[in-house]
Amino acid sequence: IALPSGQAMNVVPQLSPVVTKIIDLGGDFRLPNAALYKEYYKHDHTAVHLLNASVYGLPELNKEKIASSCFIANPGCYPTSAILPLLPVLKNNFISPSGIAINSLSGISGAGRAASTDLSFSEINENVRAYKIGTHQHIPEIETVLSGASGKDVRVSFIPHLVPLTRGIYTTIHAELTREVSDAEIADCYSSYYKNAPFVRVREGIPAIKDVAYTNYCDIAFRVNRRTNQLVLISVIDNLVKGSAGQAIQNMNIMFGISQEKGLR
Repeated sequence: IALPSGQAMNVVPQLSPVVTKIIDLGGDFRLPNAALYKEYYKHDHTAVHLLNASVYGLPELNKEKIASSCFIANPGCYPTSAILPLLPVLKNNFISPSGIAINSLSGISGAGRAASTDLSFSEINENVRAYKIGTHQHIPEIETVLSGASGKDVRVSFIPHLVPLTRGIYTTIHAELTREVSDAEIADCYSSYYKNAPFVRVREGIPAIKDVAYTNYCDIAFRVNRRTNQLVLISVIDNLVKGSAGQAIQNMNIMFGISQEKGLR
């Protein structure tokens, strides 16, 4: 299902009794809390009874749950680019769960196909701008998933930017280190966490959007800033593949018990 926010929650209750597998690409079932949904999506949720029925469809986090579920809430593109680099270092207590700063640059296709003056060529070309500072609907999604996975109260500052590209998301994250840690320790942490994740690649060099365009990969790199005691993370995805339809295919493959790479290589 690929419907605008507020529409899927009216369709899924009708489908769930008769359709055996549902993957929702919208945001209606990503948050477990109706009040939080209303705060960020600006309208009431009409299918509250199904909020806890879905599994958050990030395969690198919930593969086993996805495999046994019949209802998947596909993650947002920005959250995918932020959660994947943060999960291992949060779980291993390398960084503080508060004060995490996330800056993401997104291509114009992330805004959908609706006609808008703000999204016209003359406004986007040769231009960069931030938007929805502190109010973006993906903030609670990022915090909820990371808090649940790490067992900590995670708080982030998330600022999205629109850039003159067709597709792709480039995310840079700054997080406070909790102790002195070597590059080798961090590299081992990522290698261990994502050893069975075919679509996550940890790079030594700085990744670029062109490295993942038209693929289902998420490329991640890290640098330790000793001077500021910060861990700097960089991730890149194609917002239409790993950030949307490709991740839905990956989830579908897992739900039906076939290789998650089927149709994505």
